[in-house]
Amino acid sequence: MPLTQRVSAVLARTGVRHMGHVEPSAKLTTNTYRMIVVATLTGFVTAFTWKAWHNGQKKLYDDFYATKK
Repeated sequence: MPLTQRVSAVLARTGVRHMGHVEPSAKLTTNTYRMIVVATLTGFVTAFTWKAWHNGQKKLYDDFYATKK
C-alpha cells in the first residue's frame, strides 16, 4: 500500500477530511476541555515567566552569585 493511501486511511479514521479541517471527537468531555484550557494557560504562564527570567531576572541572580564567590 503506497504511503499516500496509508496517510489517507489514517486521516479518514481520525475524522480529518483534508489537512485544513479536523472534526472534534465525540469522546471529548468537559473534563478533557478543562484539561486543554488549563494546559494552555499553564503554557502561557510558563512562557511569560521564562521570557521575564531571560530578560533581566537572570542577570540579577548571576550578579548576586558572582559577588559571593
